[in-house]
Amino acid sequence: MSAIVRLATEADLPRIVELLAQLAPDVADREDPSRPDIYASALVRSEAQNQRLFVVETDGRIVGTLILVIIENLSHQGKPYAIIENVVVDESERGKGVGETLIERAIDEARRAGCYKVSLTSNKRRTEAHRFYERLGFQRTPRGVPDRLLTSPSSGLPRAIIAALCLARRRPQAVPRIR
Repeated sequence: MSAIVRLATEADLPRIVELLAQLAPDVADREDPSRPDIYASALVRSEAQNQRLFVVETDGRIVGTLILVIIENLSHQGKPYAIIENVVVDESERGKGVGETLIERAIDEARRAGCYKVSLTSNKRRTEAHRFYERLGFQRTPRGVPDRLLTSPSSGLPRAIIAALCLARRRPQAVPRIR
């Protein structure tokens, strides 16, 4: 398998939206492919906020995506930290190393940005994803305070689905602290 990871473009958004819908297939209104304008606008805003939207291609087809958020920080001697969000690999491509290639690229980008850590969240129902992240060196972290949603969840979506499991990268070779 030859996977190529690159920054996404506006032309990639329809496929990215399809992939994002796979994150919660039981939530019909999670994504709205009929509104390309909202995704194009979000892409522009995210790029202005030091976020990087990546896609991974195999055989010229986008099969995965994630967004890497670099956050400036006062703590840790002013070193930024990174958050990986919206990780999804097409169901037909899971288990083939595509996700690992995508995550490792995000970690490399965080390292180049001088980040002292990389974190991510994952829906607590996605137990296979948790095993995947743990295999890559992420560790579960305790969640003392639950997330507070700023928008209303879709009707019928249980609170248990919304709560996320937090994982933090701890492997020494991941994103080393810079002294």
